[in-house]
Amino acid sequence: MDASTFDAPDRPDGPDRAARHLSAALVEREFPGRLRKAQFYLGSALAAIASADPPASHDLVVTRIATGREVMRTRANVLEPGLLLDQVREDLESKSVREFFIEWKLPEDLGE
Repeated sequence: MDASTFDAPDRPDGPDRAARHLSAALVEREFPGRLRKAQFYLGSALAAIASADPPASHDLVVTRIATGREVMRTRANVLEPGLLLDQVREDLESKSVREFFIEWKLPEDLGE
């Protein structure tokens, strides 16, 4: 066995890595109109009283770097939205685009 056997990473490298094609970010949720914003704040207050999770204030968005096309949008964890972002970024670094789409149950035609 040569030394390169032990140096081989378990992660896709080069152009196969999803992070070279996709990026992830937290985006503040938009609340069109005063009524929706009021509903959000009322829901947050009621959740605090009931000791439940308040409505999410951020979405996690994954886009194609080359085109800016959105391939995934989901509500981020209310209390710590950064946790979901960290998980997605780790997956982008450690998986190919195809593996990422399978892991997150995304339609494969979005990968093109």
